[in-house]
Amino acid sequence: MYLRNGRTIRGVLLALSITPCVHAALPAVQKVVSAASFKPNLAWGALSTIFGTDLGSVASATSLPLPLQLGGAQLYVCNQKYLGPDCVRAGLIYVGPSQINFLMPNVTKPVAEYNGTDWNTSFWVSVNGRESASIVQQVNPTAVGVFTMGYMCPIGFDGKPTACPDAWDTKYGTNYSKVIRAAITDSTGRLVTAENPIHRSGYYTLWLTGSGSYGTPNTNTAYIASDVHITLNQEHAPLEQFILFAGPSPQFPGLGQVNFSVSEIPPCGPYVAQEFIAYVRAFNSYDFRFSFDTMSLPIVCK
Repeated sequence: MYLRNGRTIRGVLLALSITPCVHAALPAVQKVVSAASFKPNLAWGALSTIFGTDLGSVASATSLPLPLQLGGAQLYVCNQKYLGPDCVRAGLIYVGPSQINFLMPNVTKPVAEYNGTDWNTSFWVSVNGRESASIVQQVNPTAVGVFTMGYMCPIGFDGKPTACPDAWDTKYGTNYSKVIRAAITDSTGRLVTAENPIHRSGYYTLWLTGSGSYGTPNTNTAYIASDVHITLNQEHAPLEQFILFAGPSPQFPGLGQVNFSVSEIPPCGPYVAQEFIAYVRAFNSYDFRFSFDTMSLPIVCK
């Protein structure tokens, strides 16, 4: 005798159909870094990146203002370790399963109320209602990150690009035959390279983020001012370069630009050109902190 569901009354055969219950994985945030340097140097109002797993479906923002939800993901930035009224949602630029590019929100409360520990900030990702655990990192008034174009051949002493086959240092993951070239454009918009080097008294634009941020605490717009410098030969006889403008770029939120001219060059001796290490520093007038990044500049000496 059989029941309608296929089981025998006293038999051992079970014909019941069992459907397993599958739960979607929770998003996990592993680290938050500058979108320019990929270092954990974070600043209010800067372009930033989160790395992790199950962060959302692939999607890109197509207009401004930046969306607060993209690819099913939302990103919360909080002044505490739990989701609460102090949290704000960040504008999202790109979302993928392992990466989110976003615009760090402005300061979330009046700057005058911050103290030394208040820069510790929590980040949460919510994907279609599934929330990650929080990760806590420090967000500062300034944290300079220079955008780069990757490894490129340096300029030679004769003013011409060198031949530089790849020569990787496997221990440190660096290419010691090449230099990391900063994103700098000349007055015509061409990128600075060994083929298009910097000349004394020319005008150039450095592209960066994290040099200072705008805040809107309690509806009162306040600017966290920063003093930006570009210095050659920092370790020996520092030579300050002439800054024409340093501030937010009108081209995209969070993008900063420094318009400068190379007015002082260290002695080159008999050489026509040389690679010089330049320091980009931003000094914050609120809490007297400074941040910096470095870059290699191909400069024609004569």
